[in-house]
Amino acid sequence: MCPYELSGHELAASRLLLERVPSMIGRTELGSSRTADFISCFLALTACSRSRSAEQRRGTTEADVGTRPRSHSILTFSLHNRMRSTLRLLTPTLHSSPIRTSHSLPAALLQILRPTQVQPFTLTLSSAPIRFFTSTRPVMSSNGNAKITEGSWKTSIDKDSGEFKRKASQFRDWIMPDGSGPFPPAAGRYHLYVCLACPWAHRTLIVRALKGLEKVISVTVVDWHLGERGWTFTDSKPKCEMDPVHGFETLREVYENCKPGYDGNVTVPVLYDKETKKIVNNESSEIIQMLNNAFNKFSATPEQAALDLYPDDLKKDVDEINSWVYEQINNGVYRCGFARSQSAYESAFDTLFAALDRVESILSKQRYLVSNERITLADVRLFTTLIRFDTVYECHFKCNKKRISQYPNLHNYMLELYQNPAIKPTIDQQHICQHYYGSHKTINPTGIVAKGPSLDIFDVPHDRDKKFPIKQKA
Repeated sequence: MCPYELSGHELAASRLLLERVPSMIGRTELGSSRTADFISCFLALTACSRSRSAEQRRGTTEADVGTRPRSHSILTFSLHNRMRSTLRLLTPTLHSSPIRTSHSLPAALLQILRPTQVQPFTLTLSSAPIRFFTSTRPVMSSNGNAKITEGSWKTSIDKDSGEFKRKASQFRDWIMPDGSGPFPPAAGRYHLYVCLACPWAHRTLIVRALKGLEKVISVTVVDWHLGERGWTFTDSKPKCEMDPVHGFETLREVYENCKPGYDGNVTVPVLYDKETKKIVNNESSEIIQMLNNAFNKFSATPEQAALDLYPDDLKKDVDEINSWVYEQINNGVYRCGFARSQSAYESAFDTLFAALDRVESILSKQRYLVSNERITLADVRLFTTLIRFDTVYECHFKCNKKRISQYPNLHNYMLELYQNPAIKPTIDQQHICQHYYGSHKTINPTGIVAKGPSLDIFDVPHDRDKKFPIKQKA
């Protein structure tokens, strides 16, 4: 523990820092009343770096550092071990250059931050530990240029057409039901990293619940905010937790720990093997197939073990439905929201609503997408988009021709699945709304989260059981 004193000039400069360059210094979960402390801590960190650099030049070790006189503005720091190597790279530019106006401050900060890859550290203020990050940690590509990490979707925008083109997942190993291969099914061995807002990750939680695997495959929910550092872990938001497997701060570290030098997109869900310390798969469509049939002997009940969401007799129909539902609806809402040209948006918009009309027609003739008797993976995959449509996509992604509530069959179909006792607990509209409205600053610069609609709309009775009664087997 080593105290450092902040001058009045530094405290005044903190207000400029807050006003002019908040995105440059990262974020914290502190309340607004403690924002000044947060900014002061950043400046104190720089002072700490300057002091340590001077001590190193004099040959002084950390153990030799004395205690300076205390004052009302003394802050105590306990730096994370991973910060130490980075501190040696920092320069005293901010404190050796006079800060006279708000215009000189960003330039001074840039001189400090550009050469560094700033790591997380822990700050202690008035005996209260605060988890804190000083700035974006740049991820460098092979040519030495910084790689975009704020929302993997940003690297999926076609520069010529302005279209959003989702990239393929890179981890594609498989857990085989017969135990062959390097990843045999086992209880307690595998871990899911998910975001409750993400429709792709939501698929895995639904199948995990339908198959009764909650005690077989553990889950960690990441922070709903997708910022400059990608998906991060936090224990300060409902249902979220710090990484229990490695103690990492970001999901990117999980990827890099499995594949050193990994420079692809960092996405959820992730199916992770705690025994081999490897990512098995990060493609949701494949993970849900594994959950459907590889862990049957571990399901909570015989009925859940017998449940087959991808039966042999329906596989061809499921695959056919998925082929266009994915591109035109699941990914279609993203193609609308992330479009960077009017033509790209309108093309995605027209395709999306033509596909929804097509699904509405199918559901006017049968209870589920490929069967009148049972749900399949096709229903799971469509549902995670439908349940987000009226609360987010209709407004945030400009998918505003019609709401799902305006499609009689689609709406009642969605209500039936929502009210399934295994599916309903997997849905969290707080995470959904906070993520989309708060993370996509190019779409919603203010970050204001829409307050409506009322979630009571999901609990009204549906008509699917009356319209398409399921025949009881003799």
